[in-house]
Amino acid sequence: MGGAINALEVAIMERKLIHGNVPILNWSVGNAVATTDPAGNRKIDKEKARMRVDGAVALAMVIGLRVARQST
Repeated sequence: MGGAINALEVAIMERKLIHGNVPILNWSVGNAVATTDPAGNRKIDKEKARMRVDGAVALAMVIGLRVARQST
C-alpha cells in the first residue's frame, strides 16, 4: 500500500488528479491520515482518521495500480 499512497500524494501535489470535484471523495480524502509503521510501511490509518476513509483507500489503490501498469 505504501507505493500506492506515494503515487496518490504525488498526483495530488502535482495537480494531476482530476476527479470532477466529487463531494464524497473530497470528504473521504480530507478524513484520511497516512501513517508509517516501524518497518517503514505506509498506510491510510482508519483508527487515526476523523471519519470514513474508504473512498481514499480505493483511490490510492487505483492510482497505485495505474502506476504499476505504466512501469511494466
